[in-house]
Amino acid sequence: MSTISVMQYNILADAAIPKGDSGVNITGTYSYCPESHRYMDSRHERIIEEVRCLAADVVTMQEIECDYYHNHLKSAMWDLGYEGVHHLRKTDHIGLTIFYKRDKLCLVSEDTFIIHERVKEFMNRVGINSKAAKVLQEHMRESATYPSILDPPGCVFSKLRLIEDNHTTLCIATTHITWKGLRYPILQMLQGACVIEEMIKFADGAACILAGDFNTQPDMPLYQIISKGLVCDNTMNLLRSGNNYIDSNIMVDEQHVLDILEGIRLRAQLNSAYIDVMGKEPDTTNIDESMVGDSQVEMYSGCLDYIWYSQEKVKPITVLDIPHKDILHKHEGLPSVIFPSDHLPIYAEFELLGTELENS
Repeated sequence: MSTISVMQYNILADAAIPKGDSGVNITGTYSYCPESHRYMDSRHERIIEEVRCLAADVVTMQEIECDYYHNHLKSAMWDLGYEGVHHLRKTDHIGLTIFYKRDKLCLVSEDTFIIHERVKEFMNRVGINSKAAKVLQEHMRESATYPSILDPPGCVFSKLRLIEDNHTTLCIATTHITWKGLRYPILQMLQGACVIEEMIKFADGAACILAGDFNTQPDMPLYQIISKGLVCDNTMNLLRSGNNYIDSNIMVDEQHVLDILEGIRLRAQLNSAYIDVMGKEPDTTNIDESMVGDSQVEMYSGCLDYIWYSQEKVKPITVLDIPHKDILHKHEGLPSVIFPSDHLPIYAEFELLGTELENS
């Protein structure tokens, strides 16, 4: 039986906790975390230890700063047996990476991009080309380039081949969807749909595993469109409810937005590894002080990270359980003296059922 294990980890860039000229955190966030455990110079070794302990075949990471990647992370992961495919945003030099064990996997091909750069092609492919759709495209571009560590969101795709079986190939993908205080569900849904359509095209028949920080909860529209492959009735009811489910600055009539979303039919319906193994998503993968609304900083705790897969060709057989909430909240939030990021790593092992790729 061939297996593949995947670890997903947002490692928290120091840019999320900026220091002013005086060397003091100017945002006021993460104040519960002692400065001796707050920045990457003290968190790096513990992050690497998390990777070493789980020893996954593939590790997907987000919020990786350029200098940190080239001066510390890349060499540390090499020492653990990994090579990587890295995507760096030109705007702020922060990116995301897929690392893979070089004694088990070899790279066949890769693709990296900023999501809003592919949205026009995506909308045309799924048959959305109305005037309102063009306004939505502009909404994605403008909203995604709002100054923030998490924007604009990017993607990394890698096609990997098992060294022991030259015919077994699979697609591993990672992304980091816009946060914006969970107030932009339309933007998130279009980003997620675009990622999935691009991934299926890139995979060209190979099994797909998509892991990342999706910045959405299981009861929210983005999660629904990924798991259903379309905008289901439950999601449409959420969007019609008026409870902050329509992006605040969208310049399209609400009914036109709903009509566009209702027409989306993705080529893949993905399953969640945690749902299939444990019957539920983790209660939380992220605990920190975050911007909620326009300016208010509040403590947030929820599940934002997921490992999705195409159910025809791979099957999850085990996942990593998440520590009890009492342990997670012992130091109020994350990172802490125990956990080196504001996100927890999640992990899944898959059995490969039939991943032969034509023309491989």
